[in-house]
Amino acid sequence: MNLTGIIKNLEKTKTDREFRLDVILKNIIGIDKIHPKTKNRQVSIIRAFSKFAPDPCKGDLIVLSEKETKEFYQDLSKSNIIGQKEIGKVSAEPDDFNFDGYSEIRLSNSIVSLFISPRRGGSIYKVSTPYASDLIDDLVINGIRGQVETGIRLAGNGDFKPEKEKFKLLDLNAKASFNGKKRAVRMRAKSAGLKIDLAIQLTQNSPIIELDYLISNFDKKGKGKDLAPSLRLSSLAVGEKLAGTILIDSNGETYRFYCPESIPPWAWREDWVSYSGNIHFDNSGFVAIRHSKKRNGLLLSFESKKTSRLWAMIEALLPNVRIYSKKKQLMKNKTSRFSYKLIPFDNLIIANGIGLAYVRGHHDLFIFAVGKLHNEISAETSEGNIKLDMVKVGDNLACATVPIETKAIILPDKNLTLEVNNE
Repeated sequence: MNLTGIIKNLEKTKTDREFRLDVILKNIIGIDKIHPKTKNRQVSIIRAFSKFAPDPCKGDLIVLSEKETKEFYQDLSKSNIIGQKEIGKVSAEPDDFNFDGYSEIRLSNSIVSLFISPRRGGSIYKVSTPYASDLIDDLVINGIRGQVETGIRLAGNGDFKPEKEKFKLLDLNAKASFNGKKRAVRMRAKSAGLKIDLAIQLTQNSPIIELDYLISNFDKKGKGKDLAPSLRLSSLAVGEKLAGTILIDSNGETYRFYCPESIPPWAWREDWVSYSGNIHFDNSGFVAIRHSKKRNGLLLSFESKKTSRLWAMIEALLPNVRIYSKKKQLMKNKTSRFSYKLIPFDNLIIANGIGLAYVRGHHDLFIFAVGKLHNEISAETSEGNIKLDMVKVGDNLACATVPIETKAIILPDKNLTLEVNNE
C-alpha cells in the first residue's frame, strides 16, 4: 500500500518542473492505515510534475509512489525503527472501510491486505500488496471489478448462494501455526437447512489467503442434500481497461477477457460472449488471472482430486471464473469441508502443469511453486545459484522466502526460468 501524507516544505530544484518535498506521513486514506511508528514521520522526496499540473503547495495531500514507499520502508528497517518481526504481525481490524454503513474486516500482514464483507456473503472485495495497491479493488484486478464468492447448489431446490447471505461475524482469532502466527476471520450463515462456517485465514509473513468452508446439514426433516460447492471470482468490467486482463490455465494457454467498447456495465449484451466453457487444469489444481502488461495478478489454488471442473466466461463484459467441487450427498448431522487458496503475485510463469511465481514483501521475496511439484527449484543470486528448501503448504503448493535482491527463480529439469523485476 502506498503511503500518503501532507506537504510540509518544498523547494524547486535546478530541473524544470521538479521539486524537493518534505512530507509528513498521515492516515489520509481510511482503508490504508499506516504503522503507528510511521505516522507523523517526515520523508523527503524529489518529484517531477507535468507542465499541465499545478505547482505543489504546502498542506497539499500527496501519495508516495511504489518506489518511494519501498525506499522509505527499507530505510526505516535499516534504522531498526520497525523490525522484521514487528512488521510481520497479522492484524484484523473491523471498520466501515467502504463507507456503506456496515462493518467490514481488514486482515493484513507485511505482504498482503484483504478486505472482507460479512454482509456480502463473506466476500473478499479488496486485495493489496506493497507493490500493487489496487491489485484487486472490489475486486479490481487492473480493470476487473467483482469479488471472491462461494456457491452451493442443492439438487431439486435451485441454487443456495452464500454470497447473498448476511454472514454473522464469530471472532477474529489468532493462533500459533507451524511457521508463525495465523489469524482467522470466522463467520457463519444458516439457510435451507444448511449451516456454513467460513474461515478466511492469513499467516505471518505469507501472502497465501486460505478460505475454509465447513458445511453442516441440520435439516429437521432429516433429508440428505446433494451439494456441489464452488468458488467464484466474479467480475465487473471498468471500461476499456479490461482488455489487458488474461486467464492462464495450467498448461500456459491464455484466454483474454475482452471489453468491446467503453460502456456502462448495465448495457451488457449476451451476443458479446465469444467463449463460455470448461478451462483445462490437467489435475494440476490451479489457474491464474493477471494483467498482460503489469503482469501481476491472482493465483487460485484448489484440490484437484475434489474438483470436477473449472469453468469460465471469457471475452465478455462480465467475465467470471468458477471452480466446481465434485458433487456429494450430505446426510443429516453430517459435515463436509472444502478449502481453497488465493495468492497475489507480482509475476509468474506457467508451463506443462507447473507454475512459478513471486510476490515482494518489504524485506524478502516470497516465491511459490504450484501444480506438479518438483524439489529441484533454485534461486539465482549475486553469489550464484542456490537450491531452495521448499516448504509444502498444500497438495499442489510449496513456498520459500529468499533475499529481495534475487535475480531469478529456476526449475532446471523443466527449463523454466522466472526473471525477478526488482524495480
